Amino acid sequence: MKIAIPTNDGINISAHFGRCRQFLIFEAQNGQVKLIEIRINAGCHEHGSGSSDGVAEHHSHSGFVEALQDCETVLCSGIGAGAVEALKAGGIPVVLVEAAGSAEQIVTAFQSGALRPASGGMCQCQH
Repeated sequence: MKIAIPTNDGINISAHFGRCRQFLIFEAQNGQVKLIEIRINAGCHEHGSGSSDGVAEHHSHSGFVEALQDCETVLCSGIGAGAVEALKAGGIPVVLVEAAGSAEQIVTAFQSGALRPASGGMCQCQH
């Protein structure tokens, strides 16, 4: 099973999916977790960063859906509703988590069933 984790530092889960710089792609099978790839988030955007006239620029979620198309799950700690819908439409489930530790520890906890789901996690940013 391929699992994607959004990250900014290559180690920890990013606080917001859409603002992450990269995705860590893990292979989880037979009780083992291995980092197999790092993918750049070409669809990275900053909420609230608008054009010179103050109007927020339009952005598309198709870039990260395409980048994660072969992943069976995305684990994240915060994500906007538009990104969730885009991933779901692409057949990629999203699991919001409240977890401390490295991305590898989070994937291991998810695989073992010990991961605690987040109580909120949805970004309420305006797009």
